[in-house]
Amino acid sequence: MERRKTKFYVRTIIIGIIVLFILIYAGFQARNILLGPKITVLSPLSGSTVFKSKISIEGSTKNIKILTLNDREIVMDETGHFKEELLLPSGYSIMKLQGWDRFKRETTEFIELVYKDDGNK
Repeated sequence: MERRKTKFYVRTIIIGIIVLFILIYAGFQARNILLGPKITVLSPLSGSTVFKSKISIEGSTKNIKILTLNDREIVMDETGHFKEELLLPSGYSIMKLQGWDRFKRETTEFIELVYKDDGNK
């Protein structure tokens, strides 16, 4: 009788460890889906001053299905990287990057730049 109880406890503990491992693994794999969409702008840095009117906005995304820059859809590669060129008007400009994941969750990043024309063409 004692041996039967020991087998039951060992089996229960092993099954519990396996179930716990599966839950931890599933949570780890689902973390990006649970965290939602994310946009990271690599360049230019928001708040900086630029001296050329043509700039290149570069960055990366996670869990983004649709990405827009100033309400115009832009293309990303398979890894989520993007690069888009813009012409800035003189003075202060704000660019809006918006992204949506497949569950329609949204994230927005703003890039604020000042373009100073140095007169050299």
